[in-house]
Amino acid sequence: MTAQRKEIGIKGGGRGVRSAGRPSATVRFESAGKPSLSGDLRTGGRLIVDYDPVRLPDCRGSQAGLPAWDITVNARFHPGLQLYGGKLVRQVDLSTGTLLIPPAPEPYEVTVPVGAREVELWFQNIDAGGCRAWDSNGGANYWFDIFPGQVTAPADAVIPRDGVAVARGVVNVVGEGAVKSNTFPDPAGQGTRLETRLVVVAWVRNDAFAKSVWMDVHVFDPQGRLIEAQTAPLEYAGPSEGGGDLFEFDRVVYLGSVATPGSMSRRPEARKVQYRLYAEMNGKLYTDGVLHGHELSEDITH
Repeated sequence: MTAQRKEIGIKGGGRGVRSAGRPSATVRFESAGKPSLSGDLRTGGRLIVDYDPVRLPDCRGSQAGLPAWDITVNARFHPGLQLYGGKLVRQVDLSTGTLLIPPAPEPYEVTVPVGAREVELWFQNIDAGGCRAWDSNGGANYWFDIFPGQVTAPADAVIPRDGVAVARGVVNVVGEGAVKSNTFPDPAGQGTRLETRLVVVAWVRNDAFAKSVWMDVHVFDPQGRLIEAQTAPLEYAGPSEGGGDLFEFDRVVYLGSVATPGSMSRRPEARKVQYRLYAEMNGKLYTDGVLHGHELSEDITH
């Protein structure tokens, strides 16, 4: 058994970065009927799921007179079997902090993984009283084709290590995210420090007490040239479901350009992060067999 995967939200994208203009597609699920797809669904782009809560109206429990229910989406990409999940309703107005009665629809967004060719969607409605309802197209789920991205794969893509066994039931990624942010401390915006941060949460089957879990990480520039390569260890984070343990990584993997008033240190622009995950136990090396990848925003330096 493996733990359910979700995309990790990372704060970032503030001063000094802007959108890379990636392709995006929206799947809309109206109150009834078949879903509709608009836009350009491609690897490396964004998938937006827009779901009308009226479509799953059965579980509407409350606590202390307030709504206590939620609707979530599961998105599984094939052939890599990456599984993401997230909320589709919002209980609080972010601008005022007031409760929304009833909760409002909240579109879910996810990056389409490298190598994905299809995405499978299904939905769950649950409330505090334990009521559960599903929207799964009669158990077949909803499937959509994904087209290859237009960016050529880097020549120095991360390759699997020799002697490794592909075993997703032993090791797999259950959460990940990457972002480039301007972390310069000056609140007046008079400086730039572009950091690319990678977050990965991995599930590893508990076959041995001693485990080594790590990633081979590559960072590429806009032309697909390798500008950073490293092996990064994951740290033990605690036990998990399904007889496994969780390991986590949350660090800056690349420092880009740095600027202060009167000084500028330019470095190559990071536009893509790739990694492969490994776990070693009892003298055997395992991987999930997936080349994980994230596109990054364009640099802006002042």
